[in-house]
Amino acid sequence: MAEPSIRTRRTRRVRAPGEPAASLPAKADPCHHCHEPIPRGLDVVREQGEQTLRFCCTGCRAVYAFIHAEGLESFYAKRSASEAERPRFDEADSAYAFEAYVRGDGEERELDVAIDGIHCASCVWLNEKVLLKTEGVRYARVNYATHVATIRWAADETDVGTIVARIRSTGYSPKPNVVSERSASRQSESRELLIRFGTAAFFASQLMMYTAALYAGYFEGISAATRRVFELLGLGLSAPVVFYSGGPFIRSALRGLRARRFDMDVLIAVGSVSAYVYSVAQLLRGREVYFDTAAMIVALVLLGRYIESVAKNKASRAMDLLAELLPAQATRLSGDRRELVAVSALQPGDRLLVKVGERVPLDGFVVKGETEVDVSHLTGESRPVHRECSAEVIGGSLNMVGVIEVEVSVVLADSKVSRIAKAVEEAQLHKPRLQRAADALVGVFVPAVLTLSVLTAVTLVALGEGPGEALLRAISVLVISCPCALGLATPLAVMVFSTRATAGGVLVRSGETIDALARVNRIVFDKTGTLTEGRPELLEVLADDSPASDAALSMAASLEVDSEHSIGRALVRGARERALPLWPHGGLKVAAGRGVEATVERDDGTFEVRVGSRGFVTEDARATQNDPHGSKPDPHGSKPDPHGSKPDPHGSKPDPRESTLDPDWDQRAKVYEAGGDSVVWVAWGGRCRAGFVLRDTVRAEAPTALKALRARAQLEVLSGDDPATTQAVAARLGLSEATGGASPLDKAQRVRALQASGCSVMMVGDGINDAPALSEAAVGVSMGRGTEIAMETADVVIVRDDLSRLEELMRLASETRSVIWQNLFWALFYNVVAIPLAVVGILHPIVAAGAMAASSLLVVLNSLRIGSLAGSAWRV
Repeated sequence: MAEPSIRTRRTRRVRAPGEPAASLPAKADPCHHCHEPIPRGLDVVREQGEQTLRFCCTGCRAVYAFIHAEGLESFYAKRSASEAERPRFDEADSAYAFEAYVRGDGEERELDVAIDGIHCASCVWLNEKVLLKTEGVRYARVNYATHVATIRWAADETDVGTIVARIRSTGYSPKPNVVSERSASRQSESRELLIRFGTAAFFASQLMMYTAALYAGYFEGISAATRRVFELLGLGLSAPVVFYSGGPFIRSALRGLRARRFDMDVLIAVGSVSAYVYSVAQLLRGREVYFDTAAMIVALVLLGRYIESVAKNKASRAMDLLAELLPAQATRLSGDRRELVAVSALQPGDRLLVKVGERVPLDGFVVKGETEVDVSHLTGESRPVHRECSAEVIGGSLNMVGVIEVEVSVVLADSKVSRIAKAVEEAQLHKPRLQRAADALVGVFVPAVLTLSVLTAVTLVALGEGPGEALLRAISVLVISCPCALGLATPLAVMVFSTRATAGGVLVRSGETIDALARVNRIVFDKTGTLTEGRPELLEVLADDSPASDAALSMAASLEVDSEHSIGRALVRGARERALPLWPHGGLKVAAGRGVEATVERDDGTFEVRVGSRGFVTEDARATQNDPHGSKPDPHGSKPDPHGSKPDPHGSKPDPRESTLDPDWDQRAKVYEAGGDSVVWVAWGGRCRAGFVLRDTVRAEAPTALKALRARAQLEVLSGDDPATTQAVAARLGLSEATGGASPLDKAQRVRALQASGCSVMMVGDGINDAPALSEAAVGVSMGRGTEIAMETADVVIVRDDLSRLEELMRLASETRSVIWQNLFWALFYNVVAIPLAVVGILHPIVAAGAMAASSLLVVLNSLRIGSLAGSAWRV
C-alpha cells in the first residue's frame, strides 16, 4: 500500500503597513487533529486517500499519523461527539428550531417543549389554559416537575410558530425538549439558584446582626446617630438581596403582570419590594424600618427553591442516564467509505461499524462479526450476552469483545431506549384525578391571595391600625400562602415513583396506574412466558418412526417460521437443529389460542396443514377425512395408508385412524401433560401425523414471587395451554385456581367478569393472545420478552423480565399513593391554617417566609422518601 504523501510548505507574507505582527489571520479550516486555527503562511498537510488533511504544526501531524497507524480513529469520533456544536435554543426565536422535534405527519402533530420560567403551580395552570385556548390545539399538559409541555394540534388549523409565540406571549421562554439540553439547563438553574441564595444569605446574615442591635435599641434606647447608621446599613445590605438575588422574581412578576398572569413570583416580588420601598419611605421620615423583612423573604424562598431544584435533578437522574446511553454519532458504512453521522439522521437499512468499547447507536441486527454485549441497562442481565450474525442488538448496548457491523432496524424515536424514555415522560405528564382538582384550585389561588392581602391592609387602616402594621400583615398574607405545595404534591411523587420504577427495570405508562396498582386484589397470570421461562424445548416427538418424526416436524416448523409465539419458535429451533427443510406456505390462518393452518408446498405435492391443540387438529382430521390429498403418499416416505382411499361405506363412521389421534400417542401425551409439559399436534391429509412434547421451565423466581403476592391479592392461572398442563404447573407453584384451554376472548371475558364482581384485576401476560385481557384489566402487565402487541397494550412492562419485581412495584405504588395523600393533606392544611394566622397578625413576614419555604420543602422531602422506601434495586 502506498504511503500517504506528506509535505510542509511555509510561505512568506508581506505585512501591511501598520499591521501588528501577531494579527495573522487564520484559515477557515482548523487543524484536523487539535481543531486550533491554522496560521496563514503555514501549510502542513497529509494526503490521506482522496482527502487532504491540514494541520497547524508538524507535531499534530505526527500524532495523527500514529493514531491512524494504530487504528485508533475512534478517538476523533468520541471527541466530535462530545464537542458537537449544539444549537443555542435560548437564541432560537424562530419556529425552525422546533420543527425537527415535531412528531407525526398526518392530520395531528405533537411536540414536547421545555418551558423556562415556570416557578409554581400557577405557571403550569396558566400555560395549559393559554395553549388550550389556542385555535387548533387539542391537548396541552405541562409537567410541573420537569417543566416540559406536551402539545398536540391539528396541522390544518395551526402551526408550530403560532404555538411557540403563544407561550412566549405570556412571558415564558419555550425551547425544544432535548434531554441532554434539559439536563444541562437544570444543572445551570441549580448553580444560578445557589449563587443567588449564597449572595442573599451572606448579606442577610450581616443585616440581621445590625437589625438585632437596632431592635434592641428601639426598646432599651439608642442614640439617633447610631440608629441612623444601622438603618443606612440595612438599606445598603438589603439592596443586593432584593434586587440581585430577588431579581428573577421581580422580572418574572413584571412579565406576568404585562401578560395579565399571576403566579407565585408576583406574591414574592410584591411582598419583598413593598417591604423595601416602605422601609425607604420610613427611613426618610425617621420611622421604624423593615429592611430585614424584605431580605429574609428573598433568602428563605431562594433556599427552598434551591433544595427543590436539587431534589428534581436527583429524581430525574434515571432519565438522564437513559439519554446518555445512545451516542451522539455513529460510523456509517457506505461501500468502502466510512462516515461519521448524527444518530438522529440514521435510517432503517443503514449499516454501522461498532468497535470494541463503543455503544451500539440504534436497535438493529448483526450482519457481520460476533461479540458479547452488555445489556444490563435494559434487561438487568449482569453477564455479557453473546451476539452473532442475525442476532438482534439493542441501541445503547456496550460492545465488549469484537468488531461488528450492525444493520439499523429503527429510527431514533422508535428505538427501545427512546420509547422507554418517552413512556416514562408520559407517565410523569399524565395527571391523576386528584392533581387535576388541585390544579383547578391553584388557578384561582394567587388572585385570591392578592385580593385578601389588599383587603387585610385596607380593613386594618379603616379600623385605626397604623400603616406599618397593616403593611406587615398584608406582606405576611402574600408571603405565607403557598400554591407550590399544592402543585408539587402529586407530580413530584409521580416523578420519583416512575424514576425508581425505571431504575428497577419496570416501565409504568401512566400516573393513574399508581392508584390502580395500589388497589389490586386479584392477579390473573398467563402460563407460558409468564410463570414459565417462555423458551420451551422440544423434548420428544410422538410419531410412527424417525422419518415420520422428521417429516412432521418439518411441516409444523414451516407454518411457524414467522411466529412470535414461544411454542412456534421452539418447533422452528428443533427443525433447524435437525437440519430439516422449511417449506414455503401460503394462506396462513390463525385460530387465536388454538393453532394455525396453511397450505404447504413440498416437492411431492401441496398439503393443507394444521398445527395446534388436540381439539384443533382432530377437528381438522374429521373435516378432511375425504380430503383429496388423503390418498397421497405419506410424506415421511412410508406406504400410503390403505384406509386413506377407502371412503366409509356408511358415510357416518369415519375410520378411527383418520378422525382421531393414535390412542397410544394420546395416552403418552396425557402423561406428559399431567407432569406440566405441553403437547402440540400436526395434521394433514385427514390424519394427525405427530405430537410434539415441549417442556418449559418454571421461572426460578416464580415460587418466591407468588408467595409474596399472595399476601396482597388472590392469584389464579388462565392459559390457552392444555388444561392438564396448566393444572400441573399451577399445582407446582401452589396455586389452586387454574383454567386451561382458554381462548383470547375467554381470557378477556374472565377478567371482565372478575371486574364486574368487584375485584380490581391485574392481568399478567406476554403474548398476542393476552392482549384483550390486558386491555380489560384494571392493570395490564406485560413481561419484557413479550410480543410488541402485548407490551403496547399493557399499562406496565417488566422490562427486566423478573416476576419478583411485581410485588416490589405494588408496594412502591401503595407507598406512593400514601405520600400523595400526605402531600395534599399538608398543602391544604397549611394554607387553611397559615393564611388566617397571617391575617390576624400572629405571624411576622420573616416567619411567614420561612413557613412558606418549609411547606414546599416538606412536600419535596416527603416525595423523595419514596426512594428510601424502595429496595436497593430500585434506587438510582
